[in-house]
Amino acid sequence: MKVAVGSINPVKVNAVRTAVGRIFPKEKLVVDGISIVSGISDQPMSDSEAIKGARKRALDALKALKADFGFGLEGTVCEVEGILFLTNWVAVVDRGKRWGLAGGGRLELPKKISEEILKGERELGEIICEFSGLKNVKKSQGTPSILTKGLKNRTSEFENCCIDAMVRFINPQFYEEISRAGIQVD
Repeated sequence: MKVAVGSINPVKVNAVRTAVGRIFPKEKLVVDGISIVSGISDQPMSDSEAIKGARKRALDALKALKADFGFGLEGTVCEVEGILFLTNWVAVVDRGKRWGLAGGGRLELPKKISEEILKGERELGEIICEFSGLKNVKKSQGTPSILTKGLKNRTSEFENCCIDAMVRFINPQFYEEISRAGIQVD
């Protein structure tokens, strides 16, 4: 099974590799990342923007690598009741153009980091490196690990989201189009 990831970020590629390996443990997997332009800002600031970027990455990766599945993963910051939260989105598409989509948990960002993000000059990855004194955080443990003192990490956050996005492929009988009383469910 060939799986394409619309990113060369090792965190994202490894998250997909682990998730798909858990879903299809008997399959021989080839998981490759490819650099794809998301078509959104470097620091997405809404769920809608992140979903748009994830879908573009997934479809473009699927086509470019002629894969069985294409994945797009996006981290985003969004505001809820005046508080900035970090979350992520994963889109997956297969050759038949069937889509899966899932969003991750929401982690409140500290006020000082939120203020820097809202200036609109830098993305979270750069800001968390400055605040933590670490380098390449978004390509390693990620902001969740820094804020939770290692209890969570970016790879596992994306991995869980990848599994959630694959649910219609894991259990397709629950996601078939059916009609009840003339209403399309899917």
